[in-house]
Amino acid sequence: MQEDNTKNEMQDCDSMTRNTKKQRVTNSSAVISIIKHIDSHMQKSHDKNYQLDDSQLKESLSKLIYNIPFVKQLSNLQVSHKNFQIPIISKQYESRFMRECISTSEKKCSMMEQCECMFIDKKKSFIGTRFLIPGIPDNDLNMCVICLRKTTQLLYYKSIFHGYDIQRVIQKYGNICNEENEYHPSAMLACNPDGPIHCMPLPIVAHQRNRYEVVEVTGIKYLKQIGVHMTDFR
Repeated sequence: MQEDNTKNEMQDCDSMTRNTKKQRVTNSSAVISIIKHIDSHMQKSHDKNYQLDDSQLKESLSKLIYNIPFVKQLSNLQVSHKNFQIPIISKQYESRFMRECISTSEKKCSMMEQCECMFIDKKKSFIGTRFLIPGIPDNDLNMCVICLRKTTQLLYYKSIFHGYDIQRVIQKYGNICNEENEYHPSAMLACNPDGPIHCMPLPIVAHQRNRYEVVEVTGIKYLKQIGVHMTDFR
Protein backbone atom coordinates (compact mmCIF):
# COMPACT_ATOMS: atom_id res chain seq x y z
CA MET A 1 0.00 0.00 0.00
CA GLN A 2 2.79 2.45 0.93
CA GLU A 3 4.69 1.65 -2.28
CA ASP A 4 1.52 2.24 -4.35
CA ASN A 5 0.96 5.63 -2.67
CA THR A 6 4.58 6.59 -3.30
CA LYS A 7 4.30 5.67 -6.99
CA ASN A 8 1.11 7.70 -7.35
CA GLU A 9 2.70 10.75 -5.69
CA MET A 10 5.75 10.42 -7.93
CA GLN A 11 3.46 10.52 -10.96
CA ASP A 12 1.74 13.64 -9.59
CA CYS A 13 5.06 15.35 -8.88
CA ASP A 14 6.40 14.36 -12.30
CA SER A 15 4.07 16.82 -14.01
CA MET A 16 5.96 19.62 -12.22
CA THR A 17 9.36 18.62 -13.65
CA ARG A 18 11.04 18.57 -17.03
CA ASN A 19 12.00 15.30 -18.70
CA THR A 20 15.57 14.45 -17.79
CA LYS A 21 17.85 12.55 -20.12
CA LYS A 22 19.39 9.44 -18.61
CA GLN A 23 23.08 9.60 -17.94
CA ARG A 24 25.39 6.75 -17.16
CA VAL A 25 27.53 7.08 -14.03
CA THR A 26 30.98 5.59 -14.39
CA ASN A 27 32.88 6.82 -11.37
CA SER A 28 30.62 6.62 -8.32
CA SER A 29 33.37 5.68 -5.88
CA ALA A 30 35.44 8.69 -6.90
CA VAL A 31 32.59 11.14 -6.26
CA ILE A 32 31.77 9.58 -2.90
CA SER A 33 35.47 9.84 -2.00
CA ILE A 34 35.44 13.56 -2.90
CA ILE A 35 32.37 14.16 -0.72
CA LYS A 36 34.03 12.40 2.21
CA HIS A 37 37.23 14.41 1.65
CA ILE A 38 35.36 17.72 1.76
CA ASP A 39 33.37 16.61 4.79
CA SER A 40 36.62 15.67 6.54
CA HIS A 41 37.99 19.19 5.95
CA MET A 42 34.79 20.75 7.25
CA GLN A 43 34.87 18.70 10.46
CA LYS A 44 38.58 19.30 11.08
CA SER A 45 38.19 23.03 10.47
CA HIS A 46 36.45 23.32 13.86
CA ASP A 47 39.77 22.37 15.50
CA LYS A 48 41.75 25.54 16.11
CA ASN A 49 45.02 23.63 15.68
CA TYR A 50 44.06 22.37 12.23
CA GLN A 51 45.39 24.37 9.29
CA LEU A 52 42.79 24.24 6.54
CA ASP A 53 44.34 24.02 3.06
CA ASP A 54 41.82 26.14 1.21
CA SER A 55 43.29 25.48 -2.24
CA GLN A 56 43.03 21.75 -1.69
CA LEU A 57 39.45 22.10 -0.51
CA LYS A 58 38.56 24.26 -3.49
CA GLU A 59 40.02 21.68 -5.87
CA SER A 60 37.94 18.93 -4.26
CA LEU A 61 34.85 21.10 -4.41
CA SER A 62 35.42 21.75 -8.10
CA LYS A 63 35.74 18.03 -8.79
CA LEU A 64 32.54 17.38 -6.88
CA ILE A 65 30.62 20.04 -8.79
CA TYR A 66 31.59 18.63 -12.18
CA ASN A 67 31.00 14.98 -11.27
CA ILE A 68 27.65 14.95 -9.47
CA PRO A 69 25.09 13.76 -12.04
CA PHE A 70 22.26 16.08 -10.99
CA VAL A 71 24.55 19.10 -11.45
CA LYS A 72 25.36 17.95 -14.97
CA GLN A 73 21.67 17.46 -15.71
CA LEU A 74 20.80 20.98 -14.58
CA SER A 75 23.91 22.81 -15.76
CA ASN A 76 22.24 24.32 -18.84
CA LEU A 77 19.53 26.13 -16.90
CA GLN A 78 19.31 29.89 -17.46
CA VAL A 79 20.02 32.14 -14.48
CA SER A 80 16.46 33.42 -14.42
CA HIS A 81 13.83 32.40 -11.93
CA LYS A 82 11.28 32.15 -14.76
CA ASN A 83 13.19 29.35 -16.47
CA PHE A 84 14.09 27.09 -13.55
CA GLN A 85 12.51 23.66 -13.87
CA ILE A 86 13.85 22.01 -10.73
CA PRO A 87 11.42 19.53 -9.13
CA ILE A 88 9.44 20.92 -6.20
CA ILE A 89 8.84 18.26 -3.55
CA SER A 90 6.21 18.37 -0.80
CA LYS A 91 7.04 17.62 2.82
CA GLN A 92 4.67 14.67 2.78
CA TYR A 93 6.41 13.03 -0.17
CA GLU A 94 9.89 13.74 1.16
CA SER A 95 9.02 12.35 4.61
CA ARG A 96 8.07 8.99 3.10
CA PHE A 97 11.75 8.40 2.29
CA MET A 98 13.21 9.45 5.63
CA ARG A 99 13.73 5.90 6.85
CA GLU A 100 15.64 2.72 6.20
CA CYS A 101 14.81 0.42 3.27
CA ILE A 102 11.62 -1.55 3.73
CA SER A 103 11.68 -3.79 0.65
CA THR A 104 14.17 -5.54 -1.64
CA SER A 105 13.22 -3.15 -4.45
CA GLU A 106 14.68 -0.20 -2.54
CA LYS A 107 18.36 0.70 -2.45
CA LYS A 108 20.50 2.15 0.32
CA CYS A 109 21.97 5.66 0.31
CA SER A 110 25.18 5.76 -1.73
CA MET A 111 27.09 7.10 1.28
CA MET A 112 26.56 3.73 3.02
CA GLU A 113 28.40 3.70 6.39
CA GLN A 114 28.96 7.47 6.11
CA CYS A 115 25.25 8.12 5.65
CA GLU A 116 24.02 10.91 7.93
CA CYS A 117 21.32 8.59 9.30
CA MET A 118 24.13 6.68 11.02
CA PHE A 119 24.96 9.72 13.18
CA ILE A 120 21.58 11.07 14.32
CA ASP A 121 21.27 8.53 17.14
CA LYS A 122 24.19 6.12 17.35
CA LYS A 123 22.12 3.72 19.44
CA LYS A 124 19.63 3.50 16.58
CA SER A 125 21.88 4.01 13.58
CA PHE A 126 20.78 2.95 10.10
CA ILE A 127 21.49 3.64 6.43
CA GLY A 128 18.75 5.68 4.79
CA THR A 129 16.93 4.63 1.65
CA ARG A 130 17.74 6.44 -1.58
CA PHE A 131 15.47 9.36 -2.32
CA LEU A 132 13.59 8.90 -5.60
CA ILE A 133 12.84 12.22 -7.30
CA PRO A 134 10.28 12.35 -10.10
CA GLY A 135 11.91 13.12 -13.43
CA ILE A 136 15.44 12.23 -12.30
CA PRO A 137 16.59 8.65 -12.96
CA ASP A 138 17.97 6.54 -10.13
CA ASN A 139 21.67 5.71 -10.20
CA ASP A 140 24.44 4.45 -7.93
CA LEU A 141 25.24 7.97 -6.68
CA ASN A 142 21.78 8.76 -5.34
CA MET A 143 21.68 9.62 -1.65
CA CYS A 144 19.04 9.63 1.05
CA VAL A 145 17.11 12.80 1.89
CA ILE A 146 19.39 14.09 4.63
CA CYS A 147 22.66 13.28 2.83
CA LEU A 148 21.32 15.32 -0.08
CA ARG A 149 20.50 18.12 2.35
CA LYS A 150 23.96 17.96 3.88
CA THR A 151 25.78 18.00 0.53
CA THR A 152 23.69 20.85 -0.87
CA GLN A 153 24.17 22.85 2.34
CA LEU A 154 27.93 22.35 2.20
CA LEU A 155 28.04 23.69 -1.38
CA TYR A 156 25.69 26.53 -0.42
CA TYR A 157 27.94 27.74 2.41
CA LYS A 158 31.03 27.48 0.24
CA SER A 159 29.44 29.66 -2.41
CA ILE A 160 27.94 32.19 0.01
CA PHE A 161 30.63 32.56 2.67
CA HIS A 162 33.83 31.53 0.92
CA GLY A 163 33.26 33.18 -2.43
CA TYR A 164 33.46 30.13 -4.66
CA ASP A 165 32.07 31.00 -8.08
CA ILE A 166 29.85 27.97 -8.66
CA GLN A 167 28.46 28.20 -12.18
CA ARG A 168 26.08 25.29 -11.71
CA VAL A 169 22.81 24.62 -9.92
CA ILE A 170 23.75 22.80 -6.72
CA GLN A 171 20.35 21.51 -5.65
CA LYS A 172 18.56 18.42 -6.89
CA TYR A 173 15.10 19.66 -5.87
CA GLY A 174 13.35 22.38 -3.90
CA ASN A 175 11.03 22.30 -0.88
CA ILE A 176 7.80 24.17 -0.18
CA CYS A 177 7.61 26.55 2.76
CA ASN A 178 5.19 29.01 4.36
CA GLU A 179 2.18 26.94 3.34
CA GLU A 180 -0.16 24.73 5.35
CA ASN A 181 1.35 21.31 6.12
CA GLU A 182 4.71 22.34 4.70
CA TYR A 183 7.98 23.65 6.16
CA HIS A 184 8.40 26.84 8.15
CA PRO A 185 10.56 29.54 6.46
CA SER A 186 12.98 29.57 9.42
CA ALA A 187 13.95 25.98 8.62
CA MET A 188 15.03 26.82 5.08
CA LEU A 189 18.15 27.79 3.15
CA ALA A 190 17.56 30.14 0.24
CA CYS A 191 19.40 32.45 -2.14
CA ASN A 192 18.02 35.90 -2.86
CA PRO A 193 16.89 35.74 -6.52
CA ASP A 194 18.08 39.33 -6.98
CA GLY A 195 21.44 38.67 -5.32
CA PRO A 196 24.82 37.74 -6.83
CA ILE A 197 24.48 33.98 -6.17
CA HIS A 198 22.18 31.97 -8.42
CA CYS A 199 23.32 28.40 -7.81
CA MET A 200 20.35 27.52 -5.58
CA PRO A 201 17.19 29.10 -7.01
CA LEU A 202 14.68 27.29 -4.76
CA PRO A 203 14.56 27.03 -0.96
CA ILE A 204 15.55 23.75 0.68
CA VAL A 205 15.44 22.52 4.26
CA ALA A 206 18.66 23.25 6.16
CA HIS A 207 20.43 20.24 7.64
CA GLN A 208 20.94 20.09 11.41
CA ARG A 209 21.39 16.78 13.21
CA ASN A 210 19.54 18.05 16.28
CA ARG A 211 16.41 18.53 14.19
CA TYR A 212 15.91 14.80 13.75
CA GLU A 213 14.85 12.00 16.04
CA VAL A 214 15.05 8.29 15.23
CA VAL A 215 11.78 6.48 15.91
CA GLU A 216 10.82 2.88 15.28
CA VAL A 217 7.48 1.91 13.79
CA THR A 218 6.79 -1.85 13.52
CA GLY A 219 10.52 -2.50 13.59
CA ILE A 220 11.40 0.04 10.86
CA LYS A 221 13.60 3.05 11.74
CA TYR A 222 12.27 6.42 10.63
CA LEU A 223 13.48 10.00 11.05
CA LYS A 224 11.10 12.38 12.77
CA GLN A 225 11.78 16.04 11.99
CA ILE A 226 11.72 18.51 14.88
CA GLY A 227 11.09 22.25 14.80
CA VAL A 228 10.72 22.59 11.03
CA HIS A 229 6.96 22.39 10.45
CA MET A 230 4.54 25.30 10.17
CA THR A 231 2.63 23.88 13.14
CA ASP A 232 5.77 24.02 15.30
CA PHE A 233 5.61 27.82 15.29
CA ARG A 234 1.98 28.40 16.25
